[in-house]
Amino acid sequence: MRVLGANKGKTYFGKVLRDGGVAIIEDGKLIVAIPEERTSREKAAGGFVYSLSAVLNSLHITMNDFDLVVLSTCCESEDRARLGHHLEGHKNLITVNHHLSHAYKAFFQSGFDEALVVVVDGGGNTFSNIESENWWHLPREQHSYFVADKTSTRLVDRDFFNPYEVGFGELYRAFTYYLGFGSARFASQTMALAAFGMRDRFGKRYCIQITDGHLVVPLENDSNDPIGMVRHLGQTIGLDFGEPREPTEEILSIHRDLAAYIQMCVEDMFIEKLRWLKDNFPSKNLCLSGGFFLNCVVNGRIAKEGLFDNVYVPSAPGDSGQCIGNAIYGAVSHGTNASIYTFTCKKSEDVALGLDHTIDYPTLSEVLVNSGCQTYVTFEPQSLPTIIAKLVSSDTAVAVFEGRSEIGPRALGHRSILADPRNEHARYYLNQLKSREWFMTFAPVIFRDRCQELFDMWVESPFMSFAVPTKKDICDRIPAVVSKDGTSRIQTVERGSATFIGNVLTQFEHTTGMPVLLNTSFNRGGEPIVESLQDAVQSFSQAPINALVLNRFLVVKKLTPQFIELGLLASSYDIPIKIHDREEGETNFEGNTPYELIHWIQHNTGQIVFVRNYFPLYKEYIKLVDTHKKQTTTRFRPYSAEIPSRILLPLLETDDFGKPKTNKITRWAEIVGITYKRFGELTDEDANKDGFESTHAMRDKFTKEIYPGLKDKDWVTIYSIRWNDGGAIQLQN
Repeated sequence: MRVLGANKGKTYFGKVLRDGGVAIIEDGKLIVAIPEERTSREKAAGGFVYSLSAVLNSLHITMNDFDLVVLSTCCESEDRARLGHHLEGHKNLITVNHHLSHAYKAFFQSGFDEALVVVVDGGGNTFSNIESENWWHLPREQHSYFVADKTSTRLVDRDFFNPYEVGFGELYRAFTYYLGFGSARFASQTMALAAFGMRDRFGKRYCIQITDGHLVVPLENDSNDPIGMVRHLGQTIGLDFGEPREPTEEILSIHRDLAAYIQMCVEDMFIEKLRWLKDNFPSKNLCLSGGFFLNCVVNGRIAKEGLFDNVYVPSAPGDSGQCIGNAIYGAVSHGTNASIYTFTCKKSEDVALGLDHTIDYPTLSEVLVNSGCQTYVTFEPQSLPTIIAKLVSSDTAVAVFEGRSEIGPRALGHRSILADPRNEHARYYLNQLKSREWFMTFAPVIFRDRCQELFDMWVESPFMSFAVPTKKDICDRIPAVVSKDGTSRIQTVERGSATFIGNVLTQFEHTTGMPVLLNTSFNRGGEPIVESLQDAVQSFSQAPINALVLNRFLVVKKLTPQFIELGLLASSYDIPIKIHDREEGETNFEGNTPYELIHWIQHNTGQIVFVRNYFPLYKEYIKLVDTHKKQTTTRFRPYSAEIPSRILLPLLETDDFGKPKTNKITRWAEIVGITYKRFGELTDEDANKDGFESTHAMRDKFTKEIYPGLKDKDWVTIYSIRWNDGGAIQLQN
């Protein structure tokens, strides 16, 4: 059974909705989930036009291949999800309630057998078929509470469901506008600024009350005038909030204190609500969903209170993850075999559900050329995590594009920028790079087994969902990832997990003794997190970052002595190196350093420089070298010229013209000279040295078997080699 989940991008009456996306479940397994913004490249884009097209193309399927299509909407009634989009009329289309979808997502991804499920956001469906641009005039969802197990998800309570009522999402939005941040999308700035304020400036005069277990805000909603709402609230409860801040104005103490005040109010009153829920609907497990629970400070407070043994927040609690809830609802409610469901997402690698981007060298080099990045240098190191850990430990930020992207607003190692948390300057540098406010903090990623050594409480937080207190003696050791209030929004990873970020963290811990990395999303200010190879190269090219990981490749803008120290480049190249061009003649390299060599190649050929660190060679060709019938080996990479990382390279035997099957080295190839030529200018002498009887024989072999598509105008790298007895060793991974 194949199920598609998606959420609408516009209400039936024309309101633009945000944070769309698509998810697909196939035979009980969640196989792909991607937000609309990642494919449209428009921040917080709603709907599913681009994401659906990308997923269908990637999986080579059509809309006719779905047994069920499940859609949701908000700010209108549930049944309106059927209308106003290009899937309208699909024969297998059903709808799901907005908050019920959030509940299904959180519970079924938690892995719990039973749980209390809380959904809080700015608003879900209305309970009326009246169409109104002023949807807050209608009864609607804002806070919903469910009891769930494997057989049912039952609504047991609601808050703020009457017309004009203001729930926590709308209240926090209003204060975010009042503080000058201009959009509910920047609620995280209100949360971060709160750490710099005094929570008790206004005493304990809460703007939220709880009566008989039900939350009340003494305010009438006017979504068109959030600043006016805060003014009116202050007047109602007798507090002076000062004048609203303009976006370009200085942040004053009143603004910091006001952020702290609203954070205090929602935290304290929500804890009281949870106490009431726990008393009336006992459970040891709590699931939190809806955009409000992107507030990791609230989540941390809930965990700290200890009302529940286990607290789960999905990686995408807001509407960008609604597509997952829709798909899960469809699979569970319309499936026939519940035992096959595998929706649990408890580790960062579980939510790497984006498109599958295979990066081979021809694709990479083409993107670099098309992006105007021919001067970048490319590597393929054998021990990439070790290299990255050492770069980061020397205060070099590194962008990472690895495997499939994560679903959710936070990068967890697949689309990340990694930096050294011990360097306080990293915070200011990265905030500037991402066009963020100075007070925004970054997340530490830490091994789960060392969490309690650095933090005063432990909680499972694979998705950066919880802010926890940092031990006082640790704060000064990792200042780049500690907020003003001493908390850190942690990401926990399992030691030994076969993930790139886990491997880098292992090496960073080995190098520095500190089991923590700074991890932030790979994007520039105002942009979505990068999704494709093209996105990554474009963002990297425009950012002040020098190194980029692209799966197994490392791309560098500028070379430094550190790359020599890391063994990625030789300190000198004291061998004959020449470029032969029929029009320009023959030019010999007269420098010595790798910087001079690379610039010389780039200037004379216009090619990207790829640094080779081992030699794969077909076993039959090895025999020709043994019998002195082959003195050279000719290599081609699209748009590229090669240099060796050192003069002596390990030789890896291959059974064909592909990659070696093992890392076992039986001998070493010593490079005694390098020549760069266009393929069409090779001579019979070149062919003979390479073990071919003639240029014709060489061209036939190259273009038909070894390098299909190779053209006469393409540059090739000709290595002159001989064996050097280096002994049999195992190449380190």
